[in-house]
Amino acid sequence: MRYNSRWRLQRKMLHQSFRQDAVSSFRPMQAAKTHELLLNLLEDPAGYVKHLEVHSGSIIMAAVYSYEASRRNDPLIGLVKQTLDVVLKELRPEIAAIFGAFPFLLRLPAWFPGMRLKRVAPLARRLGQKSVEQPFAHTEKGLATGTISPCMVADHLQEIDDDDNDSAWQKKALKESASTAYGGEHIQLNAFVSGLMIIGRTAGTET
Repeated sequence: MRYNSRWRLQRKMLHQSFRQDAVSSFRPMQAAKTHELLLNLLEDPAGYVKHLEVHSGSIIMAAVYSYEASRRNDPLIGLVKQTLDVVLKELRPEIAAIFGAFPFLLRLPAWFPGMRLKRVAPLARRLGQKSVEQPFAHTEKGLATGTISPCMVADHLQEIDDDDNDSAWQKKALKESASTAYGGEHIQLNAFVSGLMIIGRTAGTET
């Protein structure tokens, strides 16, 4: 990715919101979400992977959008997870490398063998747009009604002057930064859960 001005702005937004001296404000929320996780694990220990996903997702959604997720089956958490699952599955590094090296392949019809990417792309695009726009709209509405708590998106929205010619550009950068925060968390969680499963299988073979 080219190190341009929008990328610099995105990095600045993420740094300001999640720098070391700022994250302490999230501790009460994290404690409350941890209590919800423990309750979910107590009620349904077999579903620990799902509970961990909801736990981590609800924390980042609260910190980024001031969105209070339901303890079970939250629609917005489910939407974002579905989006990331589709994107990460269909845009694996090896697939991106092939189409990057041979871009003419993208001209092949969607029904052609091996062109699943083109068949899934419309779905991924729709899901991606919803995942970016819906939580952002939640924060904008909360700001307008005065019912939102401090969070990354709310804090930066209040700094944007709508009369500024660059306001639309700044909002776009903010939307992208916010979605990046959730995507990074999801990838880290997948790695963590996979590690737990590997450790569990290894321990089982050694006993």
